[in-house]
Amino acid sequence: MNLIKNILAVTAIIVPFQCFAQDYRNEKPQSINYLQGKILSVIGDSEAAGDKNGIADTYCYFIAQRNCMKVNNLALNGQKLCNAIEGKDWPALIDNYNRIPEETDYILVHIGYNDSFDPLEPEESQDSLKFKGAFNHLIKGLQSRYPHARIGVICPYYFNNEPTRIARAQWMMRRCRELHVQCIDGCAASGLSRDVSEQADMFRDEVHLTIKGHKHMSYIYENFLRGL
Repeated sequence: MNLIKNILAVTAIIVPFQCFAQDYRNEKPQSINYLQGKILSVIGDSEAAGDKNGIADTYCYFIAQRNCMKVNNLALNGQKLCNAIEGKDWPALIDNYNRIPEETDYILVHIGYNDSFDPLEPEESQDSLKFKGAFNHLIKGLQSRYPHARIGVICPYYFNNEPTRIARAQWMMRRCRELHVQCIDGCAASGLSRDVSEQADMFRDEVHLTIKGHKHMSYIYENFLRGL
């Protein structure tokens, strides 16, 4: 008899706690697209501008189409991050990144291929005529002018595996971590190789992608955007 009473007492304690539990296994997950309807602005050089493809066939437009986003592709063929000391032969991004609309939700920066890179330049350089210094100014400038935008940096491509270009990508990845900005090495994440003949239709040359190549990269950069 006492055993029965003890069982009933324990049951009386456990049952109320069970009432608070909810089984979510049969619940349908809520699908939320955080990119839907947002404004994406892209700045950089021909890697982002599309070179001969035109801006309507670039990775940012494919991302925008899939997610009903508004896109501002402000990248320019031949653009540099900074100007060489000897003269301003191309527009410098460090001087005109403020063209980005203030209401922008996402900013992608794809710049650097046309610039020279000195690995011996100090990490925290403030010399806007040199790559590291201009990059430091650019990131801090974007954070200040667009404090609520989600900013992502794409390293310049190095599909030809040139050591200096690889060193620059590695520095940018490291420096972005220090500046608390997310960065992606699109070349390393691409799954593409110039040495694979079956992938030749992805490339125009060692840096520029075909329309098919931009579509391929658009899925990689879309996932990157979702993580910003």
